[in-house]
Amino acid sequence: MKQSNSPANALEVYNISVQYGQTVVLNKLSFSVEPGEMVGILGPNGSGKTTLLHALLGLVPLHSGHVRLLGKDLMAINSKERAQLAGMVPQKIETIFPFQVYEVVLMGRYPHISYWSGYQEKDHVMTEKALKHTGLNHFSKRLFPSLSGGEQQMTLLARLQAQNPRIFLLDEATSALDIRRKIEALDFISELCCTQNLTSLAVFHDINLAALYCSRLLLLKNGEIKYDGPTEEILTPANIMAVFDTEVIVAKHPAKGMPQVFFVPGCKI
Repeated sequence: MKQSNSPANALEVYNISVQYGQTVVLNKLSFSVEPGEMVGILGPNGSGKTTLLHALLGLVPLHSGHVRLLGKDLMAINSKERAQLAGMVPQKIETIFPFQVYEVVLMGRYPHISYWSGYQEKDHVMTEKALKHTGLNHFSKRLFPSLSGGEQQMTLLARLQAQNPRIFLLDEATSALDIRRKIEALDFISELCCTQNLTSLAVFHDINLAALYCSRLLLLKNGEIKYDGPTEEILTPANIMAVFDTEVIVAKHPAKGMPQVFFVPGCKI
């Protein structure tokens, strides 16, 4: 994988490792992602997928290596500037205060406000735009804790759009959504990558959805990158067996032509 110090890459990861005590969670990962790419991250439970996203935002300390966001060293910029460059929709949602949906989405504008002025008209315009794009207009006055898990995930996706970073980090951000909402959300993210040259790095639980939307995949196992490359080359029965220890059949999607994975049950029915 080509690596350079040029800000032409949206994201650059050099030899990063993360440890919790003596346990190595990520072991010397290196890769770069270009603007406009939508990259999927796949791997078994405990392979380090969530930790990787946290490391890219500086939410967990690096044992070694470094990360660049749009050419800027992650450790050389403050948290507010990081949030202007990259943002994340987390896998787990913890609700403490009963904020309205509108207030939660408006919070995405915090990295862009000055310490003395508070929210401005532009911030409210961006919030309304994000609510509209995610179909949450009619939820704006609802209390966030009263929403379903899928509705909460869509609210956090709207907050990320209002935040307006150049890099979207998504940790199974569609896992709680129904089928229609999954497609709508991923269509929305894909469109942003194509039309606004945004970059998306997304952890997927669903291999087939990742294959339909991501032109490139990273397959993690035991904290290391096992495979990295174009989706058509990466999704093979041999590679999936090597990472997931599961027998599969891979065939092309009848409409899109992308590889799709069919699982082979071990039991006899």
